[in-house]
Amino acid sequence: MCTLILLNYNDVYTVEKYLHQIKEYKCFDHVIIVDNCSTDGSFKRLLSYSNDRISVIESEVNKGYGYGNNFGIKYATEMFKSEYILISNPDVVYDEETILKMETLLRNNKSAGVVGTMMKMKDGSYSNLSAWRIPTFWQAVFINASHPNKIAMIVGKRTYDDILKSTEIVREVDCIPGSLLMVNRHCMEECGMYDEGIFLYGEETVLGIRMKRCGYKTLLITDDFFIHYHSVSINKSIKKEADRMRVMWTSRKYILEKYYDMSLVKHLLINIYSEINIRSIAKKVIKKNIRKGQYYED
Repeated sequence: MCTLILLNYNDVYTVEKYLHQIKEYKCFDHVIIVDNCSTDGSFKRLLSYSNDRISVIESEVNKGYGYGNNFGIKYATEMFKSEYILISNPDVVYDEETILKMETLLRNNKSAGVVGTMMKMKDGSYSNLSAWRIPTFWQAVFINASHPNKIAMIVGKRTYDDILKSTEIVREVDCIPGSLLMVNRHCMEECGMYDEGIFLYGEETVLGIRMKRCGYKTLLITDDFFIHYHSVSINKSIKKEADRMRVMWTSRKYILEKYYDMSLVKHLLINIYSEINIRSIAKKVIKKNIRKGQYYED
């Protein structure tokens, strides 16, 4: 059995729905709910779920996704000596058998630090971000560009386009989504856990970089899946699209500076490009709201 870590920030209803979904699952020896300093009374409400199997804890401060999950991993280590830990968003759905497959694969592959499975979106389609390569510098800059196909032709694709056609049940990849993954706790500790300098966005890519630098594999199960109701929790926490873009670019610039070769010229170009992106999103939102009658032009 493994330990489940579930991170919450102002999303108690999604967490409660999740707990109802897994209440009969026997694959978890412990469930740790980490409330990341919610401001809506989530922690007090979630405490009612505490029992011998479920621990509800609160981080000292909200420093983002990586910090919150590290806080949970440290608690799982100190209190339960957990070896295998499932890290999950509350806005996902999966079968118990999927988790058992992930744990078996991780137990049987001592060179593996992370295991995941295919990701489906709420419409039932497979996501092309079930796994991706560690991006090159320019790929990292132009992730989420407004013309992704044109950009991909210039800097190359970072996705594994052949995964759905693959005959391999288990595939070695570079990075997998943080919405549902299982880690070997010892490998996590050796590679430095999640980078707490990132508040949100890009944590999975950095985890892939850190695992690879330590010589550990990231494995993807291709004949199973989970469903991700994408960004439900994020959109509730950061409601404005322009604000989400600012957080994303703050994280991206941090990653580029720390994990890539960053010259002064590159630094200048990225600052200009990020500001153009943020302002472009803000203008689109204003125009959309004007059409809805929520803003009025003079």
